[in-house]
Amino acid sequence: MYRCFHHFSTLPLAFVRRTATNSYANRHIAPSAAESISMLRIIGKESLSDLMTAVIPENILRSPLKEVTAMSEQDALSLLHSLGSRNKVLKSMIGQGYYEPGHTNCNTS
Repeated sequence: MYRCFHHFSTLPLAFVRRTATNSYANRHIAPSAAESISMLRIIGKESLSDLMTAVIPENILRSPLKEVTAMSEQDALSLLHSLGSRNKVLKSMIGQGYYEPGHTNCNTS
């Protein structure tokens, strides 16, 4: 399945080519355009738009999204980090777990 490469010299050339730029898209393994078209034809759709229209309920569909300028992965991560830094942790629930009342057999008396 996946191998861990400890030394750059052991990386396959195709992997290096995909990851050489600062772009997530270059590292994302996705179906080719031909594969996408083939899959759409198998399910009887002409395009991804046709597929989305068929599977997303009409009350969920909205007007087209506002176009945004593409950005590098580093710029996107910086933006997400700055947005995340606005969050305030009022009470950390990490590791606390949640159980419905009466879930455990603890005797509290």
